[in-house]
Amino acid sequence: MPFKDILYAEASGNYTRIVTPQHTHMPAITFSGFEQQLPAAQFIRVHRSFIINKSAISHIEGNRVFIHRIEIPIGSNYKDSFLKELGL
Repeated sequence: MPFKDILYAEASGNYTRIVTPQHTHMPAITFSGFEQQLPAAQFIRVHRSFIINKSAISHIEGNRVFIHRIEIPIGSNYKDSFLKELGL
């Protein structure tokens, strides 16, 4: 699966839930292990349980980022670096 197809990834125990526009994958890989494989220029961690594809962002409202119609929380520990990374 090409990285550009990934909308976001979510921690789920010893698995990582990887969401694309067509499918959801649950490989047996830890969240931190998956994060290390992603290109840092394209993906950003916004919460202890979520990594998003920056190019998939629809909009941001308060402490939430939207990817298509999916609402993802922005953790308080990640908000400043997230907004700085986006130039906001």
